[in-house]
Amino acid sequence: MFTRKTAFATAFAISLLTTDAASAQIPAFGVQALASTSGYSGTYPDNAGTLSGGQSISAASDPAGLQYNNGYGLVYGDAAASATSYTHLLYANVYAYADRISATAFGNASPTANTEGRYYDYITVHSSTLPVGTQVEVIFRNALNTEWDATKNYSGSIYSELQVGGYSASTTSRMDSTWGTNVVAGPEFRAKLKVGSRYSLNAKLRLYGRAFYFAPGPIWDGMITIETAAEVQMDPNGHDVWISYDSDSVN
Repeated sequence: MFTRKTAFATAFAISLLTTDAASAQIPAFGVQALASTSGYSGTYPDNAGTLSGGQSISAASDPAGLQYNNGYGLVYGDAAASATSYTHLLYANVYAYADRISATAFGNASPTANTEGRYYDYITVHSSTLPVGTQVEVIFRNALNTEWDATKNYSGSIYSELQVGGYSASTTSRMDSTWGTNVVAGPEFRAKLKVGSRYSLNAKLRLYGRAFYFAPGPIWDGMITIETAAEVQMDPNGHDVWISYDSDSVN
């Protein structure tokens, strides 16, 4: 079972602990999280859903690893997934492990872990020197902090998405023992916004990890673990502006 914790994940969790908001009106912000595992008996999904007006939500799927006979001999599989969504930050990890033990043939079932986290909000642009209505070009990014490791037969990916008003961008990193690895930075874009105006914001993070028992060669067994935090950031790009979030107004 997956138990590894890293320093940056712990630091984020401690610094971003908040309370949920209650209001008579429909909140303009919220969080969403889900996690799932598959590939052997006992795996399951955990869908925490969307928490409107909430500032943190978590989902986790961590079934016990299982040794069983796949019809051609013994195999062992293990998988775990967790996701926590905070306002401004999304965090997730996935883990998958496959050990063929004595099996000589394999079906399509492989230990697999998936997560998805989302955060939505509204922002307002402020300035101490620029008049209301002034247009400025700023930079937004969903900055990724990732640690990952893998051996032998594996496949994984990190999908990150960010949208502010009518602007959006997304990136996908891939880790694959057959097709190679391509790890990229999180999405970033320039947005022309007006001082005093209010805009919608959406951020999303998905993780996927799968371990395989066999590849031609032959190559036996596989393992992959991915841990990622995605933080929403705004660079004023030299302008005297900053942003406030609707979610930050909650005490």
